[in-house]
Amino acid sequence: MMSKLTDFYAHKAALNEQNDPRWEQMEDQLLKEELLPEIIDHLKTVLSKVKSPLVLNINYSPSGELSVMFTRNCIFSSAGKCESVDSIVMPQPTPEDSSTETELSHNPDPPVEHREGAEHTKPVVNRAAGTMLRVTFPDGTMIAEPSGTRTFVKCIEHIGLQRVRGLGLTLCKVPLVSNTQDWKYNSAQIPVEDGLYVMTHSNTKQKAQILEKISDQLHLGLKVEII
Repeated sequence: MMSKLTDFYAHKAALNEQNDPRWEQMEDQLLKEELLPEIIDHLKTVLSKVKSPLVLNINYSPSGELSVMFTRNCIFSSAGKCESVDSIVMPQPTPEDSSTETELSHNPDPPVEHREGAEHTKPVVNRAAGTMLRVTFPDGTMIAEPSGTRTFVKCIEHIGLQRVRGLGLTLCKVPLVSNTQDWKYNSAQIPVEDGLYVMTHSNTKQKAQILEKISDQLHLGLKVEII
């Protein structure tokens, strides 16, 4: 029973203060304290019958959509590429008591399968005019670093790494926020806190579009400008 989390949503709805960053910080903390332990307890019981190593990835939307992906018996080569994978994606109806997606464990994200013969790829370097981003939050917070990449990463950190990760966004098939480094695009993954990486292999316009998509999906009301 997640009484504190239930009370939090009721109180937030009553005050109608959706864009205050403090609400997001409180929600993240409650999810870690109440939801995560409950999910882990349930998973331990359900998975006790499984005799193979698994990597799970769960995506949940408050609209009622739930998808679960598992990778079984994944063996990594010295190059960091998965050599043997059995996986399945299972969309499911969401139970009424399901809560928002959060980090279940420190298990690595499933590896991305790139085409054969692909080599490590260097990050996209912006050299044309208008390569900087300026992002303004509704509370007046402005992020405008000397490079578009730094602004992009800092904005995602400010929004919340796990919140953005829960959206399931990808760049070049690689999760936008991941806890593993991709064998092909690892040089474009910027390390941040909690062992996570932000994928930045994109030009400034694409970065702006991604931030706008995040803003729309999370109802943040961001103002994203290329300068």
